[in-house]
Amino acid sequence: MRPETCGLACAAALGPWSGTFAWKEQSKRFAVPINAREAICRVGLLGATGKLDIDGLRVRVTKRAKEEKTKADKTKEEK
Repeated sequence: MRPETCGLACAAALGPWSGTFAWKEQSKRFAVPINAREAICRVGLLGATGKLDIDGLRVRVTKRAKEEKTKADKTKEEK
């Protein structure tokens, strides 16, 4: 991939959480630009201190809803 074509096309976050609590399932669905060739998934405390336990992290591909477009997709259509 050419470096000049790389860049952040979309970002999504799950949280924030604070304090101590029992295990609970969390999920997030987000649209990825149609022309995306790779993805980077980051997990962290975002500057906080403490401990984060994660069990069973999954990334799945699901069918895109027709009306679901990312900002990058919309920008490309405008050009």
